[in-house]
Amino acid sequence: MNSSRVINTLFGFFGRKKNKLIWTGTLGDLKAFVLTIIDEQAAQSSKWHSPSGGKWCFNSEQLKVEWHSKSESISFDGAKANDLCDQIHSVLLKSDYQKKNQNSDLNKSLESFIADASVEACNINLNESPRLYTSLLQVSNVSCLNSKDINCDESPSNPEFEMANSKSGAGENQLSPLIQHTDERRDVFRQCKYKKHSYAHRGLRESETVHMQDPDATSGGPCCADCIKQRWEIDNLKTEITCLKKFVYREGDKADKSSMDMQISRLQRDNSTLIKTVEMLSRQLLNQNEENSTNVSSESDVYVNPRHTKESDIPSTSSKEKEKKLRKKKKRNVNESSSQSEVDPPKEIVNKAAGNPSTSTGNRKPVVVIAGDSIVKNVVGPSMSKSDTDHLYVVKSFSGATISDMEDFIKPTTRKSPDKIILHVGTNDLKNSTPKVITDPILNLTTQIKEDSPNSMVGVSALLIRNDCPILATKVNQVNSTLENLCHMNNIPFLKNANINTSHLNSRGLHLNKLSSISLQNNFKEFINNLEN
Repeated sequence: MNSSRVINTLFGFFGRKKNKLIWTGTLGDLKAFVLTIIDEQAAQSSKWHSPSGGKWCFNSEQLKVEWHSKSESISFDGAKANDLCDQIHSVLLKSDYQKKNQNSDLNKSLESFIADASVEACNINLNESPRLYTSLLQVSNVSCLNSKDINCDESPSNPEFEMANSKSGAGENQLSPLIQHTDERRDVFRQCKYKKHSYAHRGLRESETVHMQDPDATSGGPCCADCIKQRWEIDNLKTEITCLKKFVYREGDKADKSSMDMQISRLQRDNSTLIKTVEMLSRQLLNQNEENSTNVSSESDVYVNPRHTKESDIPSTSSKEKEKKLRKKKKRNVNESSSQSEVDPPKEIVNKAAGNPSTSTGNRKPVVVIAGDSIVKNVVGPSMSKSDTDHLYVVKSFSGATISDMEDFIKPTTRKSPDKIILHVGTNDLKNSTPKVITDPILNLTTQIKEDSPNSMVGVSALLIRNDCPILATKVNQVNSTLENLCHMNNIPFLKNANINTSHLNSRGLHLNKLSSISLQNNFKEFINNLEN
């Protein structure tokens, strides 16, 4: 029973959006669902991988899965794909049918109530003795809540109606006591509190005056009064039904608009990430072109013709030009050495990857990459490498990057497969996201890095304290607590950064000052050394 419940809950994550199948659960839920479909051999032989940011694929002979985490669209292929799609569509049809039944309960109850009211109005006994309702004002007094109790089984004597029903035809003097009697009854009806009773009272008075004018119509008076009541209730129910239908249509329009706004915001985010990646690639291409041009110019600065053997035949250059060239060469050498120390791994790693047997593995330094947002921009990799001679530190800072942006920015780093990677992200997601929405993508990002670079160890750094907004400061504590629990459950190393307080921040209360960046550097070094020990 427990396994069937789990499978039913996993099927509940499926849905439809614009005639496309979607998966609204997390990546872990999807992996669990796939394990329920395929056998153990296929699950062990195939693995999940992410060819691009936000896209997850699973390839096996029985089933192939492709899921986009941003658009939530999912597609299946393979031997079991057709049966699985039919099963999913049947589950979705059942859920849609249940929703329609729940929405139609209200309309059915209202329709049954209207039908019962109409049946009661039609089943009134018109052959009942008119003596029981000789005065229609007495009948209306019975329906009123605050009026006196009247025994309807009695047959009260009413000389006014006998005078009205007599064949002799009374004059104005005979109708005067009847008018006085109706005035007394009118005072009693003014004590009624509810509107519907007053409405029935007005209908009864009109019918009573008609019966006074027509003596033969006295027997049908109560039926007419009840019909008026039933019609009034039916009209009220019809107005309520129309109001409910309008409310349902408005809610449906609001839901459609909200879904469109969500899709537009997702497309805008994807567009911004693509623009950032294009800018980063264009910068790298420009830097490579500049380096190539400088190398070519340095090699072809002075060309000596081999035919000229005498010193007088060699082209002479002035002393000023020589000094300028020497200065340019020094600047180029300094820039190349700094860029290589920050970005490129040491030569031992390159030779090892190329399969050069001349290098020994004992002299190799493990590479540690610190990837994060603008918080780590003042962390200097070469200074950390000098103080910690056992490791080579490389800092990758992407200012303004969110967690979804980091999924694209981390790809070039994972291709080089460094030994250790420390992630420090989530600062730019605090304003627009809840702690749950921030921690889950960070965990998915660590799994993506492990899939792209299996030999790399991944650690997560906690968000630093903030002093610019009290709401964001409380969010930081919530994110760090939930993130620490998730990392502990999934065996991911977690750096707390508990020694950094508000005194380490700059005047704006967000970034670290230059002196306090050293404490963050020390945290990173201690974190790496503790992992090895």
